[in-house]
Amino acid sequence: MEENQAGSIFEKTMNSLNWFFSNVVFFCLFFMTFYVTLDIIIRTISGSALEGTVEINEYLLVIVGFLGMVHTNRHRGHITVDLLYNRISPSKQYLLDQINNIILLGFSILFVYAGFQKAMSAYESGESSWFGDYILPVWFIRWIVPIGFTLLSLQLLIGIFQLKKRRSSSNE
Repeated sequence: MEENQAGSIFEKTMNSLNWFFSNVVFFCLFFMTFYVTLDIIIRTISGSALEGTVEINEYLLVIVGFLGMVHTNRHRGHITVDLLYNRISPSKQYLLDQINNIILLGFSILFVYAGFQKAMSAYESGESSWFGDYILPVWFIRWIVPIGFTLLSLQLLIGIFQLKKRRSSSNE
C-alpha cells in the first residue's frame, strides 16, 4: 500500500511540475507572438526594429522546445506511424512502447548529464551573453536542457510503470 501511496505522491508532484512548466511554455509562446507583432508594427512605423528581437525569440524557442517536449510526451502528441502500429497485436504494441520508452530514457539521461555539465560550466565561467552584451545571460538558458530532460526522464519512468500496470491488469 505504501508503494502505491509513494507512486501517487510522485505522480501528483509530476503533474504539478508539468502544469507549471506547461504554463511557462504557453506564456513564452504568447510573449513571443506579442513581441514579434510589436516588432513588426514598430518596424513598419519607425523603420527600425526593436533591439534584441532575434535574441529574445531564440531564448524563447529553446524554452518552448525543451520544456514543451515533456508536455508532448505526456499527452502522446508525438508523431507515430499508425499505419503499422495499429496492425500489430497489443502484446507487440506493449513491447514496442516499452522499448521506445527505455531507449528514450537512456538518451534523456545522457542529455541530463551533458546538459548539467554544460550549464555548470557556463555558470562557473560567468558566461554572460550569447549574442553580445545585451538582454539575458547565457548560463540561464543553458539550464533549460537539463531541466527539460530531467522532467522528460521522470515522465518516461511514469509511462514505463503505467504500461506495466496496464499490462498486468489486462492479463488478470
